[in-house]
Amino acid sequence: MPGTDSRQACSGLPIDHHNIMRVLVTGADGFVARHLVPVLRDAGHEVIGTAFDIAAAADLGIAVLPLDITNPEACGAVVRDVAPEWMVHLAAVSTVRSSLENPENTQRVNVEGTLRLLEACGQLAFSPRVLIVGSGEEYGPNDGAPILELPVEKLQPRSPYAESKAEVEKRIEAEPRFRAMTIRTRSFPHCGPGQRQGFFTADVASQLAAIAAQKMPPVLQVGNLEAVRDYTDVRDVVRAYHLLLERGTLGEVYNVCSGRGVKIRELLDELINLSRMDVRVEHDPARARPSDVPVLIGSNAKLRSVTGWEPTIPLSQTLNDILAWWKFPERAALKRGG
Repeated sequence: MPGTDSRQACSGLPIDHHNIMRVLVTGADGFVARHLVPVLRDAGHEVIGTAFDIAAAADLGIAVLPLDITNPEACGAVVRDVAPEWMVHLAAVSTVRSSLENPENTQRVNVEGTLRLLEACGQLAFSPRVLIVGSGEEYGPNDGAPILELPVEKLQPRSPYAESKAEVEKRIEAEPRFRAMTIRTRSFPHCGPGQRQGFFTADVASQLAAIAAQKMPPVLQVGNLEAVRDYTDVRDVVRAYHLLLERGTLGEVYNVCSGRGVKIRELLDELINLSRMDVRVEHDPARARPSDVPVLIGSNAKLRSVTGWEPTIPLSQTLNDILAWWKFPERAALKRGG
């Protein structure tokens, strides 16, 4: 239960790695949580998850509670019952494409749901340490150089997804009690084994796996290949989240990124090379995003300075692991998550 160690942790002072924290992870049925939960458990923490689809999180090896974060009463009840010392808020509409299809639901889930959870945390007898996961998409158009953590008033979101993440940041900045309990990230694209379709590397790898199994003709359908993005392996990303929970400064925002840009076409070429197949590439206009920013690269200098984190998994290994996961799903320990 929360005690002296928890209050010290929430004060922003250095945390003893031997302290055991009660951690609430929302969106436990998603892609990132499937990599984060084992990291937290291996560190000795007590982890409790929430999920909209409990069955999808049944094999995590932790208690998972049902939660629809658009339900105010449910949010309050879960936070009261768990009384977390740390919380990682991952539950979200997580793609630009989904947000364009249903911007109203994106607002309900990403903005209103997040604020409900923060309100519930504010009602506890102690202040939990809350990691709010935002997106590099919040930055919008830029000069192509690695982006530092800009103040919220300089963000230029270009999609309902990015707008929702930026709106949460603005609301936190405007509410001192929210800012005093939160650490925010602006996480740039991350990928790895277990990611569901709807993300570029998973879309390509799943098609290559289907072609290898002779379930579809050797033709890849792709969207915009000219954009440059900053990709990090999800296994490095969740290490960053853990370190931010331990060492991040309350009220601050951190880019979580590799600091290196790669053209989407290069990702495609590498995945095709790894597959060792002869395939044809076709442009599918339906996969292109009207709000695409040409170049989006982050600076991770602040994150590295505060936590000592650095990415360790090369992109070539990430892509190889993604392709192997889609080609041999019977060997995969991870289910498909968002």
